[in-house]
Amino acid sequence: MNKIISLYILIILFLAGCNLELSEEVDVKPAITLERIDISVSSSGIRGTSKLTMRKGNKKAFVAVGYYSDHSSKVLTDLSIWRSNNKNIGYFVEPGQLIGKALGFIKITATKDGVTSNTV
Repeated sequence: MNKIISLYILIILFLAGCNLELSEEVDVKPAITLERIDISVSSSGIRGTSKLTMRKGNKKAFVAVGYYSDHSSKVLTDLSIWRSNNKNIGYFVEPGQLIGKALGFIKITATKDGVTSNTV
């Protein structure tokens, strides 16, 4: 009888030491990743045309918008690396600000976190 009572007490102590409540669920959210970047000319009044013209020395503002895996979006203009494929024609001195240098055609992209935008 003492063995049964001792075993019973041992089981109760063991169960009391265990957390009988359901363990808390940890809300693990998937990492939000940048999926694409769209760039465009900022309010330039060039609606209806795919060509942008500017004079030597003038600046033109561009905007970059990033789209994320959680379906959110964010303006990334200041956070992106801007590139012109020909710095002899136009170049960036600050994020999103293109300066015209000479007559010609260039392609512009923005990159952030390994994602490259559409080409303008």
